[in-house]
Amino acid sequence: MAHPTVELMMPIDAAWSAETTVAVFSMWAGMMVAMMLPAAAPMILTFDAMERRDKQTGAGRSIVFASAYLFVWAAFSVLATGLQ
Repeated sequence: MAHPTVELMMPIDAAWSAETTVAVFSMWAGMMVAMMLPAAAPMILTFDAMERRDKQTGAGRSIVFASAYLFVWAAFSVLATGLQ
């Protein structure tokens, strides 16, 4: 229990250090990407296929679309970290 990584995951008191805050945010953000991106993948791929068919362009708008989706979940992770 004295290992630094364990101390980051299970703080002793209610006052969080910067390291604990970063660790908790990383946990939330990683969990959101791991759980929500696979669920959105069919829509992202459909959007990409439609963009390529209609405009014969690269994946630029699809990357923006997926990045915006991940940004929303990152914002949720900030909120969840603050509430926790």
